[in-house]
Amino acid sequence: MLKARVYHPNALSTMLKSAANQDQGGSEGNNKVGVVVGSILASLFVVCLGICLFIRKKKKQRKRDATSHGRSRMEQIPENSFPISHQDEDLDLPHYDFTTLAKATNNFSFTNFLGEGGFGPVYK
Repeated sequence: MLKARVYHPNALSTMLKSAANQDQGGSEGNNKVGVVVGSILASLFVVCLGICLFIRKKKKQRKRDATSHGRSRMEQIPENSFPISHQDEDLDLPHYDFTTLAKATNNFSFTNFLGEGGFGPVYK
């Protein structure tokens, strides 16, 4: 048995208009969902960025505290604890004793601190 439907010519345009109206109503709901999801994702991104910056700041602060703690320890070491070695005389490298270094760096003052090198703090 074969079923056939016959539509009036205006029925097609009415069906298309109602389908278009349904799509628009659905897209408003999708827009709201998109705005909510976008807001949540943006908020999460801002929170994660804040946490990363906070952790980075704390690491720098710890590193700075460690270097300042190391300088105060250097002040406690007696001057004659660092014997001058004459093994490298053929390299024409200058040798400095601890007293000279302390005087040149203003007793390893933070104002003369340039940064951290591979072998420790670097002073000007």
